[in-house]
Amino acid sequence: GISLTGYLLPWSQLSFWATTVATNSVNAIPVVGSFLVEFLRGGKLVGPATLGRFFALHVAVIPIAIAALIGAHLFLLQRTGISTPPFGIKDSSNSWKGDAYRYEEHPGGIPFFPDYMLEDLRSIFICMACFLGMVFFAPNLLFPKTAFLPANPYLTPAHIKPEWYFLANYQTLKIFPSEIIGLSVQGAAMTFLALLPFIDRSKERHPLKRPIFTVCAIGGLLIWIGLTIWGHYS
Repeated sequence: GISLTGYLLPWSQLSFWATTVATNSVNAIPVVGSFLVEFLRGGKLVGPATLGRFFALHVAVIPIAIAALIGAHLFLLQRTGISTPPFGIKDSSNSWKGDAYRYEEHPGGIPFFPDYMLEDLRSIFICMACFLGMVFFAPNLLFPKTAFLPANPYLTPAHIKPEWYFLANYQTLKIFPSEIIGLSVQGAAMTFLALLPFIDRSKERHPLKRPIFTVCAIGGLLIWIGLTIWGHYS
């Protein structure tokens, strides 16, 4: 979501037509497809209203939702503890109890605050330093030349190919004869991966002893890489 909404913000020829193609694919959804397209675009076509909506989603709505999920995750992590480490517990005298974990019951453990919080902040500052360094000193490093052509609704490019992180989705839609089939396959795959931790409820945490989870994770990664490479050369 945050990648798709941010893609339009440069308002270039590439981002304009890629967003047009992406929002057009939503039209394949039965019954509500046309309504969703107009809702996303703010009208019949991609235009200033679309740019305003995508900007609001990109800088406000989606970041707030992500921050809320991270906050909920950290709260649950502090109250219920982490799962058993996948390669075993070194100190069996201070073992985790899964959902029954409470920090108060483990006074010899490392507290989340300030120890782990400081480690997380250090990682965040390193990532932000790299990000800001690229923004201020090499802003054009990862952009193709076509990214700097101003958007022109009256000039349709001969071929639009998205950025690398959308190539797998792009190639999936090209494989199937109908867009609704391609969207359904992608939705089913993402739903399955999201539900996989609930499907594989094995108490064993070692990857080699969880064949279903390991095979699905590695298989999904290889399929994504394969579709990305295929989409790049197609």
